[in-house]
This record gives sequence, structure tokens and C-alpha cells, in this order.
Amino acid sequence: IGLSPDWRFHPRSRPSQPRHRQLSFPPGRVPVMANSPDPSDRAAVRDYVLGGPLIDQLSISREDATDDEVDRWTSVATRLCEQLSMDQTSLDPAQASRVYRYYLPVYLWCVARLDAHRSNAA
Repeated sequence: IGLSPDWRFHPRSRPSQPRHRQLSFPPGRVPVMANSPDPSDRAAVRDYVLGGPLIDQLSISREDATDDEVDRWTSVATRLCEQLSMDQTSLDPAQASRVYRYYLPVYLWCVARLDAHRSNAA
């Protein structure tokens, strides 16, 4: 038929323009990430996790973040770091943010949904 190939119909080709936009921040408003918390310091882990943007979606208060709960968070973070081949004791700020402020809250959300499902099924 003589149609020119279109990238949308060919899975291996790439669009000429990226699909994502580069984030831009006004001058002086670039977000600063805190350093990685020391896994052996419960208070540091608690403050770091509770300071993340997703934790509010889980309705976890400071009172809910008991020492046992923080120990559980640290255990999950340790396992995540092992799976991702990261050294938990020397995470850079971006890695710490990913593990403690993204992956951990998502994991906790999934566990909460599973628990709710199990209690409804019983």
C-alpha cells in the first residue's frame, strides 16, 4: 500500500520526543532529600519514614509507629536492600528515599489491603 511506518505501531521503534517531561522547579525551590537514616536508630528511621509523602495515605500516626513497628519497617527495608543489591548502611539520599519513603509505604499499603481482604473473607 505504500504507507510509511509509524512508531506507534512498531514495538521496537522509539518516538522522536520523550514521553515524560523534565521536572522543573522555580529558582531556590529545588527539593532537598535528607540523608539516609541509620537502621540501628529507631527514632531516625521513624522520623524519616513518617516524613515521606506517601505515609499520610496509610493513616499511620506517630503513636502507631511503636518500636516494634519501626523494627518491622527496618526488617522490610533490610530485605528490600538485599533484593536490590544495595548496602543499607550506606544508601545515598535517592536510594534511601526510594526504600524508606516509596517502597516501604507501598509494601505496608499492600499488606493492609491483604489483611482487610482476609478479614472480610473470614
